[in-house]
Amino acid sequence: MKKFIYEHTRLHRGMMTLFASLLALVICVYTICGAWRGTVDDAFGIVSGAVTLSDDENDYTYQSRFKSAAESIAAEKELGIRLQQEGSVLLKGTAEDLQVEGSGITLFGMRSYMTQYGSSVGSTVSKKADERTSFEAAFTDRGYKVNPALVSFYKEKVSTYAPVQADPGNCTSVETGTVIHEVPVSEYTADKTGDYSGYQDAAIIVLGRDAGESCSFYPGESGVADPAEFTNSPTGNILSLSNDERDLIQYVKNQGFQKIIVMLNSVATMEIEELKTDAAIDSILWIGTPGCYGSLGIADLVKGTVLPSGHLADTYAVNTAKSAAVQNYGVYTFANAGDIDPSSVGDAATNSLRSSWYVAETEGIYVGYKYYETRYYDSLMDQGNAALASHNETYNGGEYWNYDDEVTYSFGYGVEGSSFSETVVDTQIDWTGEKESTVTVEVKNTGNQAAKHVVQLYVQVPYTEANRVNGVEKSAIQLIGYGKTGEEDNTYLEPGKTENVTITFKADSFASYDDTFAHDEVVGAYRLDAGDYYFATGNGAHDALQTIIKEQNNGLLADTSTTGVLVGKINLAEDVIITETKQGGRIENHFDSADLNNLNCGTEVTYLSRNDWAGTFPTEVTEVTATSEMITNLQNQTADLEAANEGAKDTEFIFGEDNGAKAYQLRGITDYNDPLFEQVVNGTSLDNILNSLMGNVLTDENTVTPRPYPSDSPLGYIVPYGKYNTGVYALEEGDEGYGYEPNVFCSGTVVASSFNHKLAEEQGLQVADDGFWTGVDWWFGPGLNLHRTPYNGRNIEYYSEDSVLSGTMARDVINAYQSMGMIAGVKHFAFNDQEANRDGIAVFFDEQGGRENELRSFEYALVDANSKSVMTGFNRIGCTFTSANTDFITGLVRDEWKYNGFVLTDSTKSGQYMRANECLLAGTDMMLGGFTHYGPGKDWEDIDADKLKDNPALVASVRESYHRYLYTLANAATFNGLTESSKVGATPIWEIVLISLEVVLGVLVLVTGAFWGISLRSKGKVKKEEINHQRKGED
Repeated sequence: MKKFIYEHTRLHRGMMTLFASLLALVICVYTICGAWRGTVDDAFGIVSGAVTLSDDENDYTYQSRFKSAAESIAAEKELGIRLQQEGSVLLKGTAEDLQVEGSGITLFGMRSYMTQYGSSVGSTVSKKADERTSFEAAFTDRGYKVNPALVSFYKEKVSTYAPVQADPGNCTSVETGTVIHEVPVSEYTADKTGDYSGYQDAAIIVLGRDAGESCSFYPGESGVADPAEFTNSPTGNILSLSNDERDLIQYVKNQGFQKIIVMLNSVATMEIEELKTDAAIDSILWIGTPGCYGSLGIADLVKGTVLPSGHLADTYAVNTAKSAAVQNYGVYTFANAGDIDPSSVGDAATNSLRSSWYVAETEGIYVGYKYYETRYYDSLMDQGNAALASHNETYNGGEYWNYDDEVTYSFGYGVEGSSFSETVVDTQIDWTGEKESTVTVEVKNTGNQAAKHVVQLYVQVPYTEANRVNGVEKSAIQLIGYGKTGEEDNTYLEPGKTENVTITFKADSFASYDDTFAHDEVVGAYRLDAGDYYFATGNGAHDALQTIIKEQNNGLLADTSTTGVLVGKINLAEDVIITETKQGGRIENHFDSADLNNLNCGTEVTYLSRNDWAGTFPTEVTEVTATSEMITNLQNQTADLEAANEGAKDTEFIFGEDNGAKAYQLRGITDYNDPLFEQVVNGTSLDNILNSLMGNVLTDENTVTPRPYPSDSPLGYIVPYGKYNTGVYALEEGDEGYGYEPNVFCSGTVVASSFNHKLAEEQGLQVADDGFWTGVDWWFGPGLNLHRTPYNGRNIEYYSEDSVLSGTMARDVINAYQSMGMIAGVKHFAFNDQEANRDGIAVFFDEQGGRENELRSFEYALVDANSKSVMTGFNRIGCTFTSANTDFITGLVRDEWKYNGFVLTDSTKSGQYMRANECLLAGTDMMLGGFTHYGPGKDWEDIDADKLKDNPALVASVRESYHRYLYTLANAATFNGLTESSKVGATPIWEIVLISLEVVLGVLVLVTGAFWGISLRSKGKVKKEEINHQRKGED
């Protein structure tokens, strides 16, 4: 043995080098696997750090409504059908015009075969054949004979004419257009399509546009990839009909069909004025994206087994490029982008800082119908230069603006299955906004079909001279609430019968924000101005507004009939100024730095004002040069860590303490300041806390705190049944329902178009039930950004252009979802209104516009529904990343709204843009996916257990964030089945193997290293003896 050790120096060195290299490799693999623990677990079909849960149902505070996964799946399918039945909107014709009495139908259009069921990217829906119901299958199931020749025809054409995804539009300096790829009519030859005999009871033409995350459409020439597709378009916009779509309609009109129905498989509002006025088209049905089961609901509407009751959640414009908001939408690059981020320049640009792009939202409050209807009102009243057009803002570039030329269908419009009358029964208004106001309307079915009816309640607030002087804008009409007959028990109102519908709302939901009002040494407050308030119902915003106009001056609309009723003209004698939130937070301006006019950058913008429509209509803001102060923020260096540390330098912190505090003791605690939270924080190691807050959520062994399991998307969990669920809801591979994919829902816009509170609640409950059978307890949803323009492909995840409809839908979904112990994670907070350059785009806006549009909808979710978490957007507010914006996260959310929920970023991509220290100090709690960016040698070197001791401010932020994390879990299903005897489960096999390899290889490195050292010393000794011997010989 000694001889082996002494005589094989090179071998020992080589083996040591080999084992050291293998050890380094295993350590690297272990580090990566630890960072991507969930993915590795998925590959092995296991869950790391699983906590042993009770088998006693009594230990489960929250439980599924169903006893089996199969029951849950059946309920989900039924709900998906009902959502589509009530969310589809009949735009043209009557319910009878939509119905097909015969049995033979032909489906036309590539979208009839390649249907847009959900998002093309991101919020996709299940692609399993047994879950996704095609149009052909749905109509066949409902008793129709579907022309097989056309189905085969489109199947054959997929390779050539498959619908194309819109451009991702991220980190780009150019706008890239899209192609439509409808099949040209020249392809419809008799040998391929047949003569349609036997299938001519109806032609159903399905037209559509792409939708999804990373989906960007653009108006005008830049949005069209193939100009030849749109040479006959009246507007030239990608949302208008292409030549091939128009030709297809003309072709179908010549084929002898008894009925022609056009269905719009598009969340984006397409330009369909020509379809509305085409007498040969019997009906137009907007269907949005139907999810996996919605096509069955569509077939039911055509069959007549249910009648339409949906209403539009967005305005349908004649020319989508002419709204106020679209004037500043798309790709805009700072003039000195290269100075801000040198990595943004050149062919190999990495855009590490995500700082090159901006958009100026100069439309103010006038998004969607609030623009069209307010301008309509002022043009009728001959005020504010509303009828003049000086910025090419008319549908055809004319000099005069006329509502009927600009709008095809108004927000809230929809044809229902019968006729109804409304009578106001009672009105109770609480002007303080502290209590709910109510309006009760008696609905009578005056038609001959049992059907449902939506009561939409609108208000017109006074626009005073003081408002004009102080720049406080007022919409001429705004939605404040809605209700639907038969909501509670899903019943239809029979002919001749009546039902009372009570609409609840709060007066502060239509209060206007005044950024000039001074109080308590700050500026900014909400106000309800003294004057006359007109409340009215209507079939959409336009109908309600016309009802109010007829009350104010009947001579203007003497020949116009409306379906709405005047609820009342109510005078408010004195101004009501709201300076404090219901939660006790002081209201003040928080977005001065988001207004370009405050940044002294040489670019002054004009916000749209109804005081002078023609003079203030938005023009493109194409030139912005960032100042040195702006550049500091754009380079993501906003926090003064040194000053923050000074304020926290004497604070002592405890981690990993063996104090006996366990997570199960937190169950049911609703007091945020309960001292037990701090004890559990003290008992948790700093490493584990950092892992959790950096997105690598771990189970904590000392306090036995189980980890939550989150999932995207607003269209349902992208996690199958049986994935993470343990305890009484565990599913084995052979169980019925195992592997079912619950990402099956229709778009959020379809849900909103139902105008049904109960259906929204049902969706929340069903997604929660999916949580029990998947093991997911944290939903990154619902999506709540506004449809600022129809060109944002991600509108599919969001509800509407209106903040009240959006906020109310989200509130209903969240209340129901969280009632079952789940954690809602509403997103993307806030102003993430376009996918084009969403990573880092600087969004500039005025305080009133920001608060009354996007933020009002989120306030419904965070304050009224108390969503337990909220995900911020990729974008900036002004020049600062949303999650690092102290005015936003701390000022508005924590201080004004008094929100103690959990705030997390969207997925961390660039660690140099989304910086953990900046975000934590601003009040954000988690860097989603940030585990790849923190630690020694990485972007976030200061987020390290060893280095944090020198940054007490960061330690304090980390502790507070983990406190909020525990508070979020304390009343969630995450703690279901957790008891005093619960323990962290065994280490997963892959981790045992890697740790074992580390130990073995470490020992081998030490042994071979020792052998090498001994052999070197032996050789050195022999060499020395040889030298001494040689010297003696010389002597």
